[in-house]
Amino acid sequence: TFEAGAGFQTNPLVVGSIVYTGNRDGYMYAIYANDHPEKGTLAWKYKTLGPILFSAAYQDNTIYFASNDSHAYALNAGTGGLVWKSSKLPGAGFHSWWPVVYQDPASGADVVVLAGSNNYRYLLEPAYGHDLQNRELDDIFPNRDTEPEGTPFGPRLADGSVDATRALQYYEGKPWRRTYLVLDRATGQEVTFDFDGDGNPEYAPMLWQGTHSGNRYPPVVGADGKIYQAAMYMSDPYIAGSQIVGWQVGHSSIETPMTFWKAMDEPLAYSSGGNLVYWNHCNDRSAGAFDISIPNTRIHPDLPDPSREWGYWYSGGTTLRNLIPGYNVLYEGVNPDNYTINSLFKGPNDSKNGIYGQHGDQNAPIPYKGTLYVHRSNAIVALRDYDGTATALPMVNLVPGGGTSSAITTAALEQKLAEEVQKILGAGHLRPGYRSVGLFDHRTRDQFGDYLIDYWHHPSDTLHTLSIALPHLPAHMQDAVRAYLQAEYANYPPHAYSHTGWRDGAPREPFQLPSEAEADRV
Repeated sequence: TFEAGAGFQTNPLVVGSIVYTGNRDGYMYAIYANDHPEKGTLAWKYKTLGPILFSAAYQDNTIYFASNDSHAYALNAGTGGLVWKSSKLPGAGFHSWWPVVYQDPASGADVVVLAGSNNYRYLLEPAYGHDLQNRELDDIFPNRDTEPEGTPFGPRLADGSVDATRALQYYEGKPWRRTYLVLDRATGQEVTFDFDGDGNPEYAPMLWQGTHSGNRYPPVVGADGKIYQAAMYMSDPYIAGSQIVGWQVGHSSIETPMTFWKAMDEPLAYSSGGNLVYWNHCNDRSAGAFDISIPNTRIHPDLPDPSREWGYWYSGGTTLRNLIPGYNVLYEGVNPDNYTINSLFKGPNDSKNGIYGQHGDQNAPIPYKGTLYVHRSNAIVALRDYDGTATALPMVNLVPGGGTSSAITTAALEQKLAEEVQKILGAGHLRPGYRSVGLFDHRTRDQFGDYLIDYWHHPSDTLHTLSIALPHLPAHMQDAVRAYLQAEYANYPPHAYSHTGWRDGAPREPFQLPSEAEADRV
């Protein structure tokens, strides 16, 4: 058994006799697998400056991943040597999923695609206002109140694709809002375009699709050599429409092989097998597939062409509860009469298994040997060409975990404490931590706590924490900490300030603020 400095949240990547896995301690680890004489021991490790929650991908003796220091990395798979490190990337980090290595057969573009995130807050300062979804709605569809629902962001071209110039110009003007990152596989440089010839970079025309926090879902590579990903491109007065769209690197248009309308804030997950792309929709609302080898001639609000596109179930029609009643026994919804609304986890008593929810991160359907496997509400559902009665299998028993980790010594804890406090001393005054948790943001101002997610916003937080840490620090650090405490108390007396504000101080988070938030730091 190999033990790292923190927990693992990434999918292990196995290549040959080595397991590659990122860790919350900031290291990418290469560990010898069971078929190696040194199984379970460290082959090499590479340190980044943030937790690694983004799984790795492999190609040509190189692994690719992103860290929550806001950089992507390419490492030599054999030695752990750095091949390249990207520039700092926009958004609020990489918390789920994996990179996609893609070579466009038409253009020869050889890239790594990262499914990013955004760093806007919802109705909270700085830059008080809506999060990215409504900001994009305002900028992309200024006439949404009068134009028909489903109007695409650009004209349809002769080949049926949609001109994406509007999205390209949008990201040219506001590049900090991009959430779909295409890097050159050889260099790590972001791939840009200049279709309008004005000398300013344009970026992949993939507008946000997903919920109000976290990462969008990564693309899949189709049998036709194109990449498919969920993206918003259809107008609506309130919540824009999205679908899984096709794209080729270097093209200024997107293809629309899907007919079903999906709200852009309702996450999709998807996979590809043969000529089919399979998709799953949040809240158990719907699932389906389409055939990319047959051109799509139907557009919203048309019904899909059943020879190339179909749904397995969908809200408003045959739901999964109609097909297999009781499948969701391990998940308790808020509204038992409408299971497809935002049914939320209700704790360990009412929701017997709280690991997998309905919204946010979704699991893609997986095709395997003529059967499609789908995860919904803590149940695995198998679909295939079958005329019999669905069979409910017994519950899977919990498997006891392994032994407990070795105890952490007091000396190790004090060393870690000293390292973290030294970072504070080196940075000087720190402004509050900036983060978003989605639609809950604005309720943290005064409904649930007092600026609950502006962590370390009250001067007493810093004063109290460093004071109780003081006796556990090395003697040579204690005078510097006392001086730091005195300066903080003098500049931000806790009886006079309830919030230190955003104007002054070094950032606590590694993520870049959106341009609007940076300009509004007061």
